[in-house]
Amino acid sequence: MGKSNYLMMVGGIFLAAAIVLRLSGVSWFWPVILFSLGGILKLIYLSIGVRQGRFVIGTEVLLLPIGVSLVIIGVFFKNQPQLIHMYGWFIAGGVTLKTTFVFLFFRRQRRMKLEVVH
Repeated sequence: MGKSNYLMMVGGIFLAAAIVLRLSGVSWFWPVILFSLGGILKLIYLSIGVRQGRFVIGTEVLLLPIGVSLVIIGVFFKNQPQLIHMYGWFIAGGVTLKTTFVFLFFRRQRRMKLEVVH
């Protein structure tokens, strides 16, 4: 496994740890730090792969910042009493867009590898 693959694995572990902490009732400092570090490490992994030519990105990359923005807006709405009824929709939409990005990204990578082989 290459050095950049470790970035992806550690980023995923940080994200999983943040989810576990959040579900166990820890609400502020550590989950936020671990979510941030996990996301940053995964973005570094993605940018290194694109720069080295291992990944080919397309228009699906637009889904990632939109999804992240919706999640951030949803978290903000959760803390606002007059907007609390909308936070779930924003978070669900953001997670859906991020999941769609991951699906489309890996589908494109698989297709590109198949084209190189044939």
